[in-house]
Amino acid sequence: MGKVVSKKRTKRDIERLRKEIQCRLDRKKAKLGFALKVIEETRQEAGWLTFIVVPDGLGVRAYDYAHTLTEVEDEVEKEAGEHYILLLPALPD
Repeated sequence: MGKVVSKKRTKRDIERLRKEIQCRLDRKKAKLGFALKVIEETRQEAGWLTFIVVPDGLGVRAYDYAHTLTEVEDEVEKEAGEHYILLLPALPD
């Protein structure tokens, strides 16, 4: 497997991506039947940027929206040209 080229993103880059991802998740709300929110916490490691995504309500499990996160990752890569983005499902506090 090839080596990941490390790309340290600035706070501005991260915020722009967070907004882009949130916009794409918002468009999928009707199909899902619930909203998803990208929280503020991110992690940059080995060139990858990880965003944590939580559902808006209780009783939603990660597998209920894992496919949607994969779709959004693919869209961001293909349409926005951003590689090495991960969307991590989590439970709300």
